[in-house]
Amino acid sequence: MITFYPKYDYEPTAAKEQITMERHRIPTTAPYFIHLRHIPKQDSPSTVIIPGLVETDGIPGPGQFRVHYGETGAGRIDFNEAEAGLEITVDYIACGTIIIAETYPDGREGINKIQNALIEVYSLIGDLQNKIQQLEKNTYQIGDFKFTAYADESDAGEDFMLCDGRELVRAEHPILFARLGTRWGAGDGVTTFNIPEGRGEFLRVADYGRGVDPDREVGSWQADEFRQHNHYSDIRFNKLSARASDLNNAGTTTTTDSGGATNEYRIGQMSDYWDAATLKDTGGPETRPRNIAVGFFVKYK
Repeated sequence: MITFYPKYDYEPTAAKEQITMERHRIPTTAPYFIHLRHIPKQDSPSTVIIPGLVETDGIPGPGQFRVHYGETGAGRIDFNEAEAGLEITVDYIACGTIIIAETYPDGREGINKIQNALIEVYSLIGDLQNKIQQLEKNTYQIGDFKFTAYADESDAGEDFMLCDGRELVRAEHPILFARLGTRWGAGDGVTTFNIPEGRGEFLRVADYGRGVDPDREVGSWQADEFRQHNHYSDIRFNKLSARASDLNNAGTTTTTDSGGATNEYRIGQMSDYWDAATLKDTGGPETRPRNIAVGFFVKYK
């Protein structure tokens, strides 16, 4: 159980307790700061240690943090935007409390109850998050696909990568390579292989002998295509004719059109219907059904 010291027990130079591995998560949006559970002792060298980060006295840059010491600092630590969302642990020497007892019912006893309850809640939340992550790990096997509403690869889970056709080293992903093989791309043919390229593509279930889409293997790509068809037209056209005088009496036949004048002759033969015709272009740059865009990821570890 963590000990919380009374406000008036605060002593800037005292070493009340060595705190180790106090867990925090830096906010994902500004302002990027946390509050420690105790006021850290100010000393040289610093008693505040955050693995992977370096303390600074000014505005923190990437990889840096700034501690607000003293009673008014209330254990606050500022970070740079580059560390947004980062989970950290903090080691430090506590020299006092960060909560004023008089502002809470039942004084210090009431504060301890609240703080202990919060610690239990945070612990339960952490356990629940771990269980959710473990459940996802057990639900998906390496090589499984996942469709998500997430736009970014970082939001899909640490074990998933976007299906963008990227080339991977076979030795670094032996299980994934064993399951995907080279059906989605052989890479350099020796040491690498490709994951599926799914961006902008529609997916289709393999035929598996049904005969609707035969002679296909899982992983094979298929270009767009219209099914064979025709367009029927019911537009009729008049037979072509002309007066003999216009042709210098060189008509090609002596047969007159039905009901026509005797000085009008047929000069060619045309069908009552067109056998073929070119219609005006219409539509867009591709053939597609109604659709929505989703994220397409593969579990790689």
